[in-house]
Amino acid sequence: MFRPLHQIKLMKNIFLLLAIALVQHVSAQIVSGPMLGYVEHREAAIWLEVDTKVEKVEVEFWAKNNASNKVIVQYQGHLKKKYNPITIVLPELLMNTSYQYKIVIDGKTVSPQKTYEFKT
Repeated sequence: MFRPLHQIKLMKNIFLLLAIALVQHVSAQIVSGPMLGYVEHREAAIWLEVDTKVEKVEVEFWAKNNASNKVIVQYQGHLKKKYNPITIVLPELLMNTSYQYKIVIDGKTVSPQKTYEFKT
């Protein structure tokens, strides 16, 4: 069964709008950042600001090329305020080691294809 051309165009436009809305929803959770803060021999800090609706923020990190050994650090401060700039410290790092990390907000990885890196 063939659909008229205007129905196909309408379906494409609806799909495009839904995809844009989904991306904007995930992006809207982060107001600013993430940004790498200080990096020392044994720890590093990740800074970001999140939306007022966010309830939980985590950083998932691992030594580069060793994603099977992930560590999750959850932000322990108060959220859901008018402004929510936060710093999450990644502890117990090994010196002279490259790490990768992702941001997880309310249980969902923000930009699953985006992995950030730093080296101690």
